[in-house]
Amino acid sequence: MSGLYLIQVAMCFCFMGGYYGQPLYEDRCRNNLVNGMDQRLKEAYDRDVLLQTQVDNLKNQLDIVRGTVEFLQFHRMCLNENGTYYEENSFKNQYCFIETSLTWNDAKKKCESFKSYLLEINSKAEQNWLKDKVSGGNWWTGAIKDRNKNIWVWDHSDSELVFTNWDSKDSQPNGESKDNDENCVLSELGFWHDYPCQDTFNMICERGE
Repeated sequence: MSGLYLIQVAMCFCFMGGYYGQPLYEDRCRNNLVNGMDQRLKEAYDRDVLLQTQVDNLKNQLDIVRGTVEFLQFHRMCLNENGTYYEENSFKNQYCFIETSLTWNDAKKKCESFKSYLLEINSKAEQNWLKDKVSGGNWWTGAIKDRNKNIWVWDHSDSELVFTNWDSKDSQPNGESKDNDENCVLSELGFWHDYPCQDTFNMICERGE
């Protein structure tokens, strides 16, 4: 028998008591009825709170599982491309170094197929960590020139470069190509150079939290 049905029956008895001239009984009955309803409402509220907490916990667990799956997928896809895989706990990032010969746009698309992006370097600490790993060869980064604003930005985060490591000895960025199309940035022996985006180089994909 449902709680709501019992409350309805109790209300009938209360009203009957009042009808037959028993006000004290009616008052006591009404008070008991109100207290009973308050208790049931509190129990229902407590159940709702508990269920919502359980739902939130399940969502958090799902987010953790999803993050772990994407983490492992990036590692696997990097190795499938014969890339060199690194993790850096301080930055909480994953990196994939692929020796290849791709234009900047093709390198970007390749990283996106990993659910990642071309390398973004946001601090001297990250640059120093990467330095030994890019000491040989030329590697595309995710920096590109915003020709409308005439500034250098990170393509993925669409933010202006804050930290930079331009090769000052070579007066970088110098835009020396005859077509004035040196709008992409690569790391050459750890220092940054502007280059035409259609040139082909190695690439570094990054995946952050």
